Amino acid sequence: SSILDIYVITSNSPAETKYDIFARLNKGAEPLKVNEIRKAIFHSKVTQIIDKYITNISNSPEIKYHELFSPADIKRFNDYGRFYRSIAFYYNTDIDSCVVKDYNSRPKQMIDNVLQSFQKERIPFEEEEIQKLLDNTIKMLQLFGDNSDKEYLIDACIPFSILNEDKLYK
Repeated sequence: SSILDIYVITSNSPAETKYDIFARLNKGAEPLKVNEIRKAIFHSKVTQIIDKYITNISNSPEIKYHELFSPADIKRFNDYGRFYRSIAFYYNTDIDSCVVKDYNSRPKQMIDNVLQSFQKERIPFEEEEIQKLLDNTIKMLQLFGDNSDKEYLIDACIPFSILNEDKLYK
């Protein structure tokens, strides 16, 4: 006669709880990284668009994808992470005030919240807009090259890349 505690994890459970359980179940020789966990947990139409985009662009002769992302980046889904980041900064930036909502110097929670909102279909989007964000992320990765601040620069510029693309690249 023992007491057994059972916790039901639903789609409404906090993201941190899902991460914790997923990470515990998948502990092995090599711990999962945040973007591997995101890819598994936050499946949505947007993440499907990203999957398709990466498959297409990584095989494209015009784009040197493997120069933009190292084999280690690709193995650990850091390429996905860059795209998740761009999308989160785009959807959470108020262009008029130039303020990023729900950002507290560490974008992890903000990115998770945006991905979860896509999963729960709370954020309206157009596939073409997501595609353009992904294209612009690649353009900026190429543009900023080896600049040590390129991640910050992309985060800051991506919200303007749809509405003010011409001005941005000038």
